[in-house]
Amino acid sequence: RLLPFLGIYQYHGLVGIVTEWMNNGSLHSLIHEHQLYPELPFALLVRILSDVAEGLHHLHSLEPALCHCSLKPSNVLLDVQYRAKISDYGLTNWRKQQLRSDLQNCHQRNCQDLVYFPPEILEGGLPSQEGDIYSFGILCWESLSRRKPFEGQTTLLDVLRGIRSSLRPGISEKFIPSNLPERNRLLNLIALCWHQDPDYRP
Repeated sequence: RLLPFLGIYQYHGLVGIVTEWMNNGSLHSLIHEHQLYPELPFALLVRILSDVAEGLHHLHSLEPALCHCSLKPSNVLLDVQYRAKISDYGLTNWRKQQLRSDLQNCHQRNCQDLVYFPPEILEGGLPSQEGDIYSFGILCWESLSRRKPFEGQTTLLDVLRGIRSSLRPGISEKFIPSNLPERNRLLNLIALCWHQDPDYRP
């Protein structure tokens, strides 16, 4: 459930990574392109999320464990059968530097990806497995609601301050349909994943 690394290439001083071709693009496109995908089968979404959980578990089971540090729908790619694979893993050190820059300059540029980070990292903590689980909770909510986290809420800075104080995306019927199978169990799992205290996350 991880996107395989096939090699690298260089072109006019630029370095790129070569990976397996994923026919159906990203999870981000699947859940947010409503005209192309007006309805998504619940079973498909659950299978995709299960694939992501399996890939994340594999990363965390390595010796030493590997944290993704940037789990979000655009880093989940879908093959011809809509099976999901996690991409952009193994870049922890680079992400630490990028995150530090984003936190310092988020008032000057678009840093929407920060909404996937847990409160402890927004407060200067280090990447962790628990942080990845928080990001997975946000990813689950986004997949089931087909909305972007905190969309339409004030400014990004206000949202980031709110996350540090337990602000989370809404779980009312406005966001997560009441007829969703196993709705309560899924919402309980999501709430555990994005718990303010990392020790409570599964």
